[in-house]
Amino acid sequence: MGIDIYWVFQACKDDQWVDISSEYNGDRDYYLYNWIDTELQPPASRRGFPPDFLLDDDGNTHPLETADLLPPCKRKYVSGGQGLYQFMGSWGYSWLSGEEISSAPIPVKRLEIWLPIDVYREWDGRSNPKLWHELRDNWQEGEHSERYATPETITNETWRVIIEWDYDFKEHFEYFVCEVRRLIAIHGKIRFVFGFG
Repeated sequence: MGIDIYWVFQACKDDQWVDISSEYNGDRDYYLYNWIDTELQPPASRRGFPPDFLLDDDGNTHPLETADLLPPCKRKYVSGGQGLYQFMGSWGYSWLSGEEISSAPIPVKRLEIWLPIDVYREWDGRSNPKLWHELRDNWQEGEHSERYATPETITNETWRVIIEWDYDFKEHFEYFVCEVRRLIAIHGKIRFVFGFG
């Protein structure tokens, strides 16, 4: 499950914001989206695009100078002659400073999850399970809903075990937060300009 995050990293150089390359891929990540959109900057306080952020006439694409400024996964698809741009999404436009991201507390949240029975049997009950899925609200409507069980109701027919788990997102968000910290170390003052789609 995921929501697309469209983004550009920028650094402040000689009192102007310039695009910088990064190694953040921007893959779909519902949990990262949720952290950015509801905890780091709740919808009521979305800032919109910075006033000095360049946009094409359509209002949601940002012109780029080189393919190096695209997310790594998109660089290989660039062809010449058309000009380069980054689509910035269709809603939720805002920005965060590198400092706001790097200093934000990483949440621990109670989730209702399910584990495959073999993973549950190997799990120590303390560490993060090696494979898990968030339990959907409509799980009982599925074709094999009778194959779900809680730890107290496991039978020989159980495929998936439902548990409540306090999930520490530190490891999950590390790929993003570490990249922000790396960019701060290189460039100093940076910002992450984004939208959703």
